[in-house]
Parts: sequence; C-alpha cells; structure tokens
Amino acid sequence: MMVKFGRTNHLSHPLCETLLRQKWLSYGFPIYMLNLSFYLLFLILLSYFIITFPACNHHDPASWHSLEQLCPKTIFVSFKTQATILQIIAIWCIILYCFLNFILEIIQFTQDGYDYFLDVENYIQWTLYITTSIFILPFLFDQSWHYQWVAGSISIFTAYLALLFLLARFDMYGIYVIMFLEIMKTLLHVLSLFSILIIGFALTFCVIRPFSQVKSAKR
Repeated sequence: MMVKFGRTNHLSHPLCETLLRQKWLSYGFPIYMLNLSFYLLFLILLSYFIITFPACNHHDPASWHSLEQLCPKTIFVSFKTQATILQIIAIWCIILYCFLNFILEIIQFTQDGYDYFLDVENYIQWTLYITTSIFILPFLFDQSWHYQWVAGSISIFTAYLALLFLLARFDMYGIYVIMFLEIMKTLLHVLSLFSILIIGFALTFCVIRPFSQVKSAKR
C-alpha cells in the first residue's frame, strides 16, 4: 500500500523493516530457496550435458563441407546410441523444468499485465527457456544439428546470467548485482554515444580508400 500511494519513504521506518524482514523469513525465503534449489539442479544438469556430450557430433549444412571447420570430419553417431543414462535423464529433467516455467511465466504475465514487459529479468527467462528448448528437443528425435549448439551456447550463458539475478535476493550479493547492472547501463550509453563517432570515422576511410587505390595504380 505504501508503494502504491507513493509513501516509499516510510518503508525505511524500523517497524516496517522489522515486519518486512519477518514476512520474508516466514513466507518469501522458504519459497525462494525452493525455487533456487530447483534452478541450481537445472543449471547443473544443463552444464553437465553440455560438457559431457561431444559438440562436434552434429550435422553441418551441406554448404559447409568444402570449408575448413573447427570440428574434424567424423561420422555422425546417433544420440540414442552414444548418450549415457545420466545424459538422457538430464535432458528429460531440463525439458520438464522449461515446460513448467513456460506455464509459470504465462501465469505471471496474466497477473502483471503491462508491467511484465518492464522487467528485464523476464526477457532473460524467456531467452533461456526458448534457447534451451531449441537445444534439447531435437535430441529426443535422435537429431543433432549445428543450430542446436548455437542455441545451447546462448542458453548456458543466459542460465548463468539468470543465476546472477537470483542471487541478488541475498543481502550480501544484492548490492553488487545492482552495481553490475548500473555499470552495464552506463557502458551501453557510452558505447551508443561513441558509436556515432566510430561509424563516422569508418565511413571517412571508405571515402578516402578509393582515392588511395587510384594513386597507387598510377604509380
């Protein structure tokens, strides 16, 4: 109610701080720890699968066969043939976790409405679940393609980025996460400003370069 009616300054009152702390310890903290535990299990399984399953065991586009590749030219081995029991269990747990969180995100969207789009963490969550699904689902159909591993690289990075937001709930980490986000915002503002000069500097050389080629040709 204080936030709704613009009385946020009263939240710093010792009585309000005590009530909020007791409410957090009684209701919020157990639910948060349960959510964090499931997320850490998901993160461990995703990390385990990416580390243990060979990334080079996938199909490349036909147009790449004549190009030099990082992966050696090996015969594709079926996922069901090569995967271990732990890897199969891992992908099923990952898919189940993504499916449940898709439902939770939709419920949250219906409750928050327009405010849902104002939270950056929601975009990170959707990116994580979509890229993870793109990475994991084809394995169930005994397929492994290059685009899957591209999505997998995005998903594992986004997963650890989402962990950063979850750890922000702790008092010892919250201030550092806020500092990190503020620094990132400042960095993006500076880069967007200097990109104007960088583009202008690059286009200047695009104009000068043809003249230098003409002079070298005359010599």
